Amino acid sequence: MTSYRFAALAILTGLLASGCRLPNTPPQSRQPLVVDLNAVARALGRDELMQQKLDGAYRQLNDQLSEIGSKLEKQLADRKAALKPDADEKQEDFDKLALQANRQLRQTQQLARQKGALYGARLVNEFRQEVLGVAKGIAEQRGAASIVVANNELLWHSSSIDITDEVIGALRARSASRGGDTPGADQPLKATSQQTIGPDSSSSPQDKMLDGAS
Repeated sequence: MTSYRFAALAILTGLLASGCRLPNTPPQSRQPLVVDLNAVARALGRDELMQQKLDGAYRQLNDQLSEIGSKLEKQLADRKAALKPDADEKQEDFDKLALQANRQLRQTQQLARQKGALYGARLVNEFRQEVLGVAKGIAEQRGAASIVVANNELLWHSSSIDITDEVIGALRARSASRGGDTPGADQPLKATSQQTIGPDSSSSPQDKMLDGAS
């Protein structure tokens, strides 16, 4: 779980570090504004909320992977117990089946990691779009053509072009007007996808794989 948490933190930090661009702005030499997305997230508690959601998603995926692995092990054990001692062909079929089961589990694990990463990216993108929604209005009022994100590549900027506090205030006001609701990707994740993992939606991937080798 620790490695997943480090990966989750890397996803959130990396995506927050890229910039915001105002759509359909004419190429002019107007001075850009600066917003610190990490500071906004911390001030609103959204960094902890996103991390909690991402950790929860990975726990959910891990639980599903454990369940899938347990079912595969049980079904393989049942098949092995049903083999007769002198059934060489059946033993060979079982060995092939075991290899297929391991391959299937690895594919499922890889898919789960991909889904976790995509979920983290979606959380951050939703937050960035929320920030952009209010930052764009501030930029238009000031006549700015773009907004850049404060990160390690930005060596210095004047406080006169930093709109972080204004963005925080606007988002707090919006949240209060909505009763404190905060948007987020709350859709539950599944470690497996019938279209990706198994061809038959009438049975689980591991059931389909094991039944096909009898």
